[in-house]
Amino acid sequence: MNGLSLPWRNLTQRPTRSFLTLLGVSLSVAAYVALAGLSRGIDNAARDGLTENGIHLIVTERGVVDIFASALPMDLESDLRAIDGVTNVAPDLANLVPAEADSHVLLNGWGAGSFLWDTVPLVAGELPSQDQPRSVVLGSRLAESLGKRTGDTVELLYEPFLVAGIAEFDSLMNDNRAILPLSSMQELTFRNGVVTVFHLQLEDPRDAEALAEIRATIESTWPRLRTASPEGITQDNRMVEIFQGFGWAVSAIALVMAVLIVINTLVMSVTERKQELAILSAIGWGRLRIIAMIVTEGMMLTAIGSAVGIALGIASASFVSAMPAVQGLVQPEITWWLLVEIVVAVLMLGAVASFYPAWRTTRMVPVTALQGQ
Repeated sequence: MNGLSLPWRNLTQRPTRSFLTLLGVSLSVAAYVALAGLSRGIDNAARDGLTENGIHLIVTERGVVDIFASALPMDLESDLRAIDGVTNVAPDLANLVPAEADSHVLLNGWGAGSFLWDTVPLVAGELPSQDQPRSVVLGSRLAESLGKRTGDTVELLYEPFLVAGIAEFDSLMNDNRAILPLSSMQELTFRNGVVTVFHLQLEDPRDAEALAEIRATIESTWPRLRTASPEGITQDNRMVEIFQGFGWAVSAIALVMAVLIVINTLVMSVTERKQELAILSAIGWGRLRIIAMIVTEGMMLTAIGSAVGIALGIASASFVSAMPAVQGLVQPEITWWLLVEIVVAVLMLGAVASFYPAWRTTRMVPVTALQGQ
């Protein structure tokens, strides 16, 4: 038998134990893949949506648990517009609100004349007007999921709204949201005179020095404000941080459990096979060869478990992102590089987990093992 067939035979001789070990490793890898993919998806969805709207800088309230809790007075708009290097300021009142079909929708209220309206790629109907304050624009994916066309009525936050237009955005988050006039949004959410964020356009957003100066000016003038680029919008969001922290904690615990499962399986296996291993030693197998065989068993378990776990993780992330509570808000990002990182990490953990039982086996004296002691 070669270096692979013997370890494989040892695993298949104990199918129940090997299956349970593979199950433990697979679930651990699946948890890691799903949580990492969803976490990256949140960041990318927010970044892509803001970039598509031509936003260079975002101003929110500092220290809020999540961005929807930010409350800024409308009076700040004129002050922000007066800062050197700022060319446009757009107030935005946003919230995640209940809609039809037991779903939740990202609802944005934009001010009249805001540059944000210029970025709406209408494919049907028209933009809401001041004459129709109870009208909205739906992203095309949201309209499709709700079964709405222009002229229909849609229920948002338990209130009826006319679907004035449908827009086809490139980004997932934008294409799954509804937009209405700011005054209607403020009335609907009982937040008159308040917005969630201010979106800024700058003279030269690629000028890092000017960008840093604008951010410093805002945060020093108004210490309760926080500025962020589209790429960093989720970095100081407490809800996102909590989700990511929870995800990494669960993943770490799962991977540690997988290592312990592999160690336990191999320790039991070599204990039961100590006479067989002693015979191999007696006929000339060296310590390194025996260690390599047992480590190969562990790496086989983790390799197969990784493959199954990756498939389960991708399926789990897709299932979670399709749930009504989060549908349209996040699309898992599971890249080949992420999968390579996971496989390499799990194989290394498998090798480390296998080393102890392998080393323990080589400490046996062949004569003692053959006597069953």
